[in-house]
Amino acid sequence: MSRLSLALCGLVLAALPSTSALADTVTFDFSFTSGDGISGNGSFTATSDGSDQYLIQSITGTTSTNGKNDLSIDSLLAPDSFPPASFGTANDNLLLFSPKTDTYSFDGGGLAYSLSNGAMVDLFSVGNNDGVLLRKAGAKNDNNDPDELANFTITPEASPVPEPTSLMLLGTGVVGMAGIIRRKLA
Repeated sequence: MSRLSLALCGLVLAALPSTSALADTVTFDFSFTSGDGISGNGSFTATSDGSDQYLIQSITGTTSTNGKNDLSIDSLLAPDSFPPASFGTANDNLLLFSPKTDTYSFDGGGLAYSLSNGAMVDLFSVGNNDGVLLRKAGAKNDNNDPDELANFTITPEASPVPEPTSLMLLGTGVVGMAGIIRRKLA
């Protein structure tokens, strides 16, 4: 009987450290506006690589290319599929977190996605400046694409279940059940 209790407690203790207590996938809300009427908002899901970088996996929302018509975001473009302008690099769909300023931003490659009309959009950051590059449907990389400085807002959505607390609750429940079984068998 005591062997059963010890085995159950050992199983619980062995399982807890092997389970990740952090939520590896995070959903972020975003919005941006440029001075030339390009704006958008929505959310994207990103997976942490364990450091201060997130690889964006999916995106939803709308983008207005002329300040009037909202176009739905069709799909996330694969990394390196948005040809770079003369000043930049191809998209890598990475989101960077700065612990010093507690802010999120893109890198020079940025986040690229397609719109329902076939146009492509690249959101990027260079130094302290955020920007948006719009490539019209069917257009080639001729460096005539409108690129604008833009104001970004990127905020993580609140996690609905705090992971460490739920693991602690599960562990105390299992230990409690082991105690009840031990008393009944004694």
